[in-house]
Amino acid sequence: MALSSELPYWENRIQSVVNNMAEPSYRARLFTFYTRDDEESSRRSHLQPLNRYSPDVKYDSEGFLYVSSWRQTNRIPSDYKILGNSQDWRNYSENSPVTKISMLHNWDQIKGGIDIGLRRAIQIRDHYRKGGTETGVVMDTFQRLGQLRRELAVFGELSNEDLDRIIEENKYFLEGTPTFTKPRLLGKERIARNLQAGFLDKNGHRNYGAAMLRLYAVELELRKRWEASFPPILAKQGGIVETLEFEREYARQNLVWNQQRLDEAAALRPLGGEDPARFVRRYEQALNSISINLTQNIVVRPYSLGARKAAEILGTIQIGTSDTISARLRAKRTKPTVIKQVRDGNLEGARVLLGESKEALERVLHANEKFMEVKKGLKVKSKAKVVKKKLVEKQLPFIFRH
Repeated sequence: MALSSELPYWENRIQSVVNNMAEPSYRARLFTFYTRDDEESSRRSHLQPLNRYSPDVKYDSEGFLYVSSWRQTNRIPSDYKILGNSQDWRNYSENSPVTKISMLHNWDQIKGGIDIGLRRAIQIRDHYRKGGTETGVVMDTFQRLGQLRRELAVFGELSNEDLDRIIEENKYFLEGTPTFTKPRLLGKERIARNLQAGFLDKNGHRNYGAAMLRLYAVELELRKRWEASFPPILAKQGGIVETLEFEREYARQNLVWNQQRLDEAAALRPLGGEDPARFVRRYEQALNSISINLTQNIVVRPYSLGARKAAEILGTIQIGTSDTISARLRAKRTKPTVIKQVRDGNLEGARVLLGESKEALERVLHANEKFMEVKKGLKVKSKAKVVKKKLVEKQLPFIFRH
């Protein structure tokens, strides 16, 4: 995949650029890293990580997940904050460095819950693994690059018809590769632009030197993606997948375990000669332990919604009054709680409410059991906007949509 031995300079130059891509000083010369300087961006950046070993995923008090992401932008907005070294005198919004690529760091909110976030991370990771979409694009382009090198080796024998054929073949190749149809990344745009030109210079004349430099530029961008970009992307997305998989299974196992504890609470009876007040305290301690586990150990949507609903039915602890989810649940709940029924001596009514609490946990478990079978693709009609919130909510039980 490297340039031929006849061009040692270009081969060494490409390898040097690829090796330097990992150096912070090199990245600082190539990119302008920034983030938005507003209240919401600041709030998200100070949230608690979901796992202390993976800082790329955070969560808030309502159970929403936030995933770290980088995006290439055409310009820097007025409300910016430069990450790393900056020039104090420069207004980056109006006068950004023309030799650098603007890269925005953001914390993307995953509104649908941990199941949707996990499916998204798996799909991104698989794009860059063997057999993935991005991997296939790079390998196909390398193959096309090899074909062009063989054509370049007999450049003097090529007729004008041959040059036109090469341009048409390149055009057909780019049209058959969706990632090159409307490239969002500057590297992909450079690949497409150089392939479209074929073996002609900017004046439309056949030019061996221009053709050689164009192929060099294509290989440089391919090697930068294959050797410098793919490994960190795979490492990051792999870490996110592991973090979300662990948190998802942890939340689901907690829900299953608390269902068993609710069955145990429903089986509680006063012991022979036990004082009624003592029995109520013993019952309340059992419910309080379940409620604390549900509200403190299950922190991500949609499982936190089912857990908090179940804890509200138990009624032994006051979930944070500043939490909008808890406030809505309390406002909706007009029926007696389990602990109130126990205090009134109505154990049968308490068992009915315990069954209702268990059902809330069962619903959220069943609704998201086969999360990978829900297709992510959105069907977009012409001249119509996709309401993403509604599409996300359709994947959750009705009682958990807010």
